[in-house]
Amino acid sequence: MIFENGVYTNISTPNYALVRLVPDVSSDDPMYIECDHRHKAGFSRMSIRGNGCEIHIRDINSINTGGWDRGKFGRGMTTRIQ
Repeated sequence: MIFENGVYTNISTPNYALVRLVPDVSSDDPMYIECDHRHKAGFSRMSIRGNGCEIHIRDINSINTGGWDRGKFGRGMTTRIQ
């Protein structure tokens, strides 16, 4: 992830969608996401086209870790890195 011009870019995603973190939300307003995705199904996989997503946050500390629970197939929690 690269921070330049007040925006976090080059965020890795599993499907190579464009994602930008924009720390521009005041403490009184809710955080939000704007996406422009167009899905195109292919023979081998689904690809995503468009301008990707902008995730508007208060600051980088607004992001928490995530978890998953797949029953007998396992559960876990991501680890936040600095």
